Amino acid sequence: MAIVLVVDDEPDIRNLVRHLLSVAGHEVRLASDGAEALVSVGKERPDVMLLDVSMPVMDGFEVLERLRAHPETAEIPVVLVTTLPPSKGEYAGREMGVTHYLTKPWDSGTLETAVRVVLRETQPANQ
Repeated sequence: MAIVLVVDDEPDIRNLVRHLLSVAGHEVRLASDGAEALVSVGKERPDVMLLDVSMPVMDGFEVLERLRAHPETAEIPVVLVTTLPPSKGEYAGREMGVTHYLTKPWDSGTLETAVRVVLRETQPANQ
């Protein structure tokens, strides 16, 4: 179906999300921090990115800023996934061009629905 890049510094979360989205038919790539995510995007453009905010090396907001600064990555749909309250994380993310926002903890149905909605909203109608 789609290539989903999951960026989170927690191995258990990455593996859980990989399992859930793989079962749903997606190809899942993993990155443990923002710098690794940017390298991954440089190798293969994902159809959607699930991006944690609080990570070492480079946080999700910096990754988002770097993605949006370059024409070849500016349009990658990003779902911001964070423990930050919506009053902080969602507002900042929307200002930076986040496609959707999920607050941890999320349930599997919400996660899968967010990916499906983003793909529906961002894919050309003829695909």
